[in-house]
Amino acid sequence: MAIQKFVYGNLVVFTTLLIPFALGSIEFDFIIIPVYAIISSVMVQIVFSWYRERWIYLFWMLITWLIIIFFVEYISYFRVPDDPTLIFVNGLLKWRIFIFMVAAFLNVVTLYMVQTNHRMRKELERQNFTVLQQNERLESQRISLEELTKRLADRVENRTHQLNQQNERISEYSYFNSHILRAPVSRIRGLVNLLSLPISSEEEIKVRKLLTESMNELDDAIKTINERLQEVNP
Repeated sequence: MAIQKFVYGNLVVFTTLLIPFALGSIEFDFIIIPVYAIISSVMVQIVFSWYRERWIYLFWMLITWLIIIFFVEYISYFRVPDDPTLIFVNGLLKWRIFIFMVAAFLNVVTLYMVQTNHRMRKELERQNFTVLQQNERLESQRISLEELTKRLADRVENRTHQLNQQNERISEYSYFNSHILRAPVSRIRGLVNLLSLPISSEEEIKVRKLLTESMNELDDAIKTINERLQEVNP
């Protein structure tokens, strides 16, 4: 793009200014050179940017407008001597005014279009930047949501593991309650019933001894249950 702009700028000089200087001018140059200068001024508006290449833009616009304003004097200075084609000479003032008005109109329209395009591009860049920011926020929220989901999944897994352990302890408690704990209770109940019956002293001593052993067994079972419950909910 930079080479293309450099070549274009040099074409304006070589094809517009140097050809009359090198070969002289004829009557037809009063038409073709100002028209080419108008086209060049429009191309300067399109090719070069006021925002990025201000000084190059101003330089080439100055050259093209100098050609548009002073093309009569420039071409006349290099006019071929004894040229019989003098049809254009009598109407040069009107032609100069017409060229100036056409150049001004086309440059104003082109400048308006370029400015409109620049504003639209800026608006698109702003919208694109806004969309990028929103995408970044959404991506950040997605990552945060994934991390939160993972933490919740870990907590649920840990809680499930704890509940499973508690269920195991409760199952053990049920086993203790239905087997180990009920056995000494049943023996104590039977021994107490024996004490309510008329028995001998020796039998009563034996029953009381068995009753003490059963109570100690019951106490040990209760302690064991308490220890298991403490493991479940310390």
